[in-house]
Amino acid sequence: MYYLVMKRRAFLGLGATSVGVGALYSTGAFSSVSAGRGISMSASDDPAALVGLDIADEVESNSLNELLTVTNNFNNTFDFTIELTGDASKEDFNLVINGEEEGNFATVAVDPGSEESQQINIDIDGGGHNEADEISFDVDVSGQNGESVSLSRDGIGVTNPGPGGGNDDDEDPPEEGDEEDAEITLSFDNRSGNSDNRDYSWTTDPIIEGGSVEFRVNDDLIEDGLPQNEDDYRDSNGRSGDTVTVVLVNDDGDEVTSDSVTLP
Repeated sequence: MYYLVMKRRAFLGLGATSVGVGALYSTGAFSSVSAGRGISMSASDDPAALVGLDIADEVESNSLNELLTVTNNFNNTFDFTIELTGDASKEDFNLVINGEEEGNFATVAVDPGSEESQQINIDIDGGGHNEADEISFDVDVSGQNGESVSLSRDGIGVTNPGPGGGNDDDEDPPEEGDEEDAEITLSFDNRSGNSDNRDYSWTTDPIIEGGSVEFRVNDDLIEDGLPQNEDDYRDSNGRSGDTVTVVLVNDDGDEVTSDSVTLP
């Protein structure tokens, strides 16, 4: 399960302070910055900077994090390209834009205006195995009128990096399909006719990958199985007290979680 992690950030802008020979005002934010067409730049807190970058100070391992937000203060749409570099270029690090996973390289069109700011997230998986303790990346911005800005950024900290050979608890990472936080909601919705027929529904969140679902009545396994959304249990003999159970099991056949209700 992913949790969006918000960290303290310093706003960094690349703004046009003059036209002519480019000037870089050192703030320690970027390892290198260059511009095309003689655009002069500064790193500042100016929200009117031509390319505004709000960059995270640090991100958390095994989470989906906000890496940066880019604001376009040109008059026209520009293309924003970001590429993870160094240890962050490994497959454990994945850029996520508008909910889509992009790998370690992505380009997105950013329209002008603060209301069109584009958020760039990073998913650091690793399962406790990535050893990288910082993020680095390159950025290229290309405007419709030939404007261009390039920069490199490093030193974004990664909290809770793994030791590389296992997770922090020296336990084997869970295998695919062993989803320990799976939950079930099971309930009877209504009765009909002479109260002999009772409908039930159930949902799981999430359904374990690679595992299976078992359906039991009074501990007797229903071999035919059920759809994963809902079904009806009909007590045609007017019995009460029967227990309906849904069980999630992993690839090895071990129970992950279950839920039961008893007919009234």
